[in-house]
Amino acid sequence: SSSSSSSSFKQQAKLGLATYATGIVYGLHPDALFVVIPALALPTKLAAIAYCSMFVFGTVTAMGGYTLVIGTTSAALTKERPWLQAHLSTIASSIAIVVGALILLSGAGMAVPLFG
Repeated sequence: SSSSSSSSFKQQAKLGLATYATGIVYGLHPDALFVVIPALALPTKLAAIAYCSMFVFGTVTAMGGYTLVIGTTSAALTKERPWLQAHLSTIASSIAIVVGALILLSGAGMAVPLFG
């Protein structure tokens, strides 16, 4: 029993490390420069550090809150509809694709309700 809990803890630690590594790799993307550029225009190093710190704090807080809402909602929904857990990522991906397509159509000049 203790070896299975130790194995489970090691798996969770590996998953946590993989999650942070993924975040770091995505954070190194050139788009991240757009977040840092305003800090370069600030008059003092302290102001730049405060800007970056508050950006990180706000981002982590927003993502944590979003994760809490999604996790709590999906846990409650899957109690009533167990099939939803297996298909939740497919449903979310489909919605994201539809919204993306509507945004692209709107950007191409088509009249799209809620996106134009």
